[in-house]
Amino acid sequence: MRLWLGAAFALVTLITAASVYVFVDDSSGRTLQSQSADLAVGKTSSLADTLGKVDKLHAANVLADVDTSNFEAWAVNRNGNALAPGQDLAALAAVPNKGEAVRVALGNRRYKASLPGNVTVAAAPIFGKSKVRGAAVVRAEPPPALTRAFDDLRGDRLRALLIAIAIGVLMGFLASSLIAIRVRRLANAAEEMAAGNFDVPLRFGGTDEIGDLTRSLDSMREELRKTFTLLATERDRLSAIFDGLTEAVIVVGEDGAVRFTNPAADRLVRDGQPATALIPALRRAAEGGAAEIPVLSIDGRVYGVQARRVPAEHAVLLVVRDRTDELKREEAEREFVSNAAHELRNPLAGIMSGIEVLRGGAKEDPETRDRFLARLSVDAERMTRLTQSLLTLARVEAAGERDEAQVVDVSLAGTEAAEAVAEPDGVEMVT
Repeated sequence: MRLWLGAAFALVTLITAASVYVFVDDSSGRTLQSQSADLAVGKTSSLADTLGKVDKLHAANVLADVDTSNFEAWAVNRNGNALAPGQDLAALAAVPNKGEAVRVALGNRRYKASLPGNVTVAAAPIFGKSKVRGAAVVRAEPPPALTRAFDDLRGDRLRALLIAIAIGVLMGFLASSLIAIRVRRLANAAEEMAAGNFDVPLRFGGTDEIGDLTRSLDSMREELRKTFTLLATERDRLSAIFDGLTEAVIVVGEDGAVRFTNPAADRLVRDGQPATALIPALRRAAEGGAAEIPVLSIDGRVYGVQARRVPAEHAVLLVVRDRTDELKREEAEREFVSNAAHELRNPLAGIMSGIEVLRGGAKEDPETRDRFLARLSVDAERMTRLTQSLLTLARVEAAGERDEAQVVDVSLAGTEAAEAVAEPDGVEMVT
C-alpha cells in the first residue's frame, strides 16, 4: 500500500509540474514574441522617422545600417517602388503579408503582424513635408540577447520542475508512509480482535478521518469485549447445564457428523458418528421436523429418544434418556404388586372360608372354633405384614420423588454451620 500511495502522489506531482511547465513555457513563448514584436514596431517607427528626414541617397545608407541577421528593412514609395536607389525588393516580395503592410502604412497607420517562428512583420508610414511619401517595411526576429535571456529562463524553469518533482515524490512517499503506518496499525488491531483479543485499546493518533476511524474501531472493540464476555458467561453456564444433565444431548449436522455432545452422550457416539440405532429417528426428524421413539434398545440398555430438526443450524437435535433402570423398576413394581395381590388373596381366602365354617355351625364346637379362630389370626397377621410392607414401599417412593439422595461431606457441613453461628458470651463452641 505504501508503494501504491507513494506512486500516486508522485504521479500527481509529475502531472501538476508538467502542466505548470507547459503553461509557463507557452506563456514565455508568447511573451518573447510579444516583446520581439514591440521592439520591431518601435525600431520600424524610428526608421520611418529617420527616412522621412533624409533624401533618397542617404536613405540607402540608413537602410544598410539597420540591416542585421535578425532585422531586415525596406522602404517603398507610394507607387510600391524602391524609395532608396540600389535597394533589392526581391527579398521583400518573399515577406508574408508584405502587400497588406505597405497598404496600411501608406494609409498613415502602423502595421504589426506576428508570424510563426517568432517572426514579426511591421510597417510604418514615411512622412514628407506635407504627405506620406512612402512606407518602411520590416521583417524582424527576436534579438539574440532577448532569445538568450528566455533560453536561460527556460533552463531555470526545467531545473525548478525537476526539483519540484523530486520534492513532491519525497513528500508523497513520506505522507504515504505515515498513512500506511496508521492503516497497518488499524489492520493489526483488527487481526487482534479477529483472534479474540479485545483487551488492548487502540491509539487514536490524530483528529483526521483515520483518527475518527480508529475511535470508531476502538468503540466497536469495547462493545465486542462486553458482548463476548457475556457470551462466554452464557457458554460456561450452558456447558455446566449440559454437563450436569443425565440425558444425552447430541447435535447432528445434515452431513451426518456429530457437532456437539455432552458427557452423558459418550456411549452413544462412535468416531464422530451417532449410534446406528439412532439414524431412523434422525431421518424422520430431518424430513418431518420431529420424531419420538419411546423405547429403543442400544447395547443392552433401553433408551427413550426425542429428535427435532433445527432449521437455523441445518442440524437435528437428539435428546436420549436412559430408561433401563426406570423400566426395570416399573417391571419390579408390577411383579411386586402381582405377588402382593397373590399373597393377599391366600389369607383372604382362608379368612373367608373360616368365617363360612364358623357361620355354618362350627362355632358351637369349642375345639373346631378355636382351631378356625387361630387360623383366622394367622391369616390376619399375614395380611397386616403385607399391608405394612406396601405402606413402607409407598413412603420410600414418595420420599424419593420429593428429593433424590445426595452425597454430603458431613465434616464440611458441620464446619460451615459452626462458622455461621455467633458464639454467645460465656459459651465456647467446639466441633
